[in-house]
Amino acid sequence: MFRIEEGPKLYIDRIVIEGNKALTAGQIKDAMSTKERLYWIFPFSTVQRKIFDDDVDRILQVYADHGFIQARVESTEIVPDLARKKVTLRVRVVEGPQFRTGTITITGNELLTTEEVRKLVKLQEGQVFNRGALRDMRVLEEVGVL
Repeated sequence: MFRIEEGPKLYIDRIVIEGNKALTAGQIKDAMSTKERLYWIFPFSTVQRKIFDDDVDRILQVYADHGFIQARVESTEIVPDLARKKVTLRVRVVEGPQFRTGTITITGNELLTTEEVRKLVKLQEGQVFNRGALRDMRVLEEVGVL
């Protein structure tokens, strides 16, 4: 027989982002599904480990969309304060270098002219690389536009 005693429900007091230089803590927090307590919107936001773990992928995605394709989340930590029934979530990121888009070559286009294809491509040579724009190009390719 097992006896399980649930502890008190802990609410998110704040989310601390460490190691970020290029992106603000606000930009990173906006990408996350886990939200810190805002008295008028999320007065009792609780920690859901699966969602917090999935937030790592969302953070990496926002970094990749800003050219940081080697960014990584070095650690995540849930720091409880049992006396206050609150937790602080800590996320430590390592950004790495920011990449720019190199030469874009369009080949094999039969349905559209090269200029028409260039208008569809959101990536521009020399601009900060954006993985989301690359993903959009792959969708266009799958539906036969590119």
